[in-house]
Amino acid sequence: MFSVDSVDLISRLINGNYPDYKQIIPNSKETQVLVDRQELIRAVKAAALFSKTGVNDVTLVFTKDKITVSAFSGSSGESQVELEVETDGKDNEVTINHRYLLDGLNNIDSQIVSIHILNNNSPCLIQSDRSDNYLYIVMPIRQ
Repeated sequence: MFSVDSVDLISRLINGNYPDYKQIIPNSKETQVLVDRQELIRAVKAAALFSKTGVNDVTLVFTKDKITVSAFSGSSGESQVELEVETDGKDNEVTINHRYLLDGLNNIDSQIVSIHILNNNSPCLIQSDRSDNYLYIVMPIRQ
């Protein structure tokens, strides 16, 4: 127990084995993309306005030196934003909850982020282009 001023903090050890978090970190990739973090945040926010309510889905399509960020809702319409990027690997596509994606992007302190994708059913790895100290994993939405 820790007490500081009017705050009491109680902590306990949990018995048992902690899950091996390293199992969900992708160790292979089909596509790697380097993109300006602020541009990607703006594109995701613009597309998010047209995502399905409750699903919060945006689709990222990775092609040669380009990301297309899009969303479609039958009630509100659709949005499609293209960004120039550096790509390495195959063309790829993934649908992600925009809230989770923005949480990760907002917590990276780098101008350029690296996105690693295997396929549309595997976790995406997002990290700074200059440091391995921060890894963010986001699971795709299966449609």
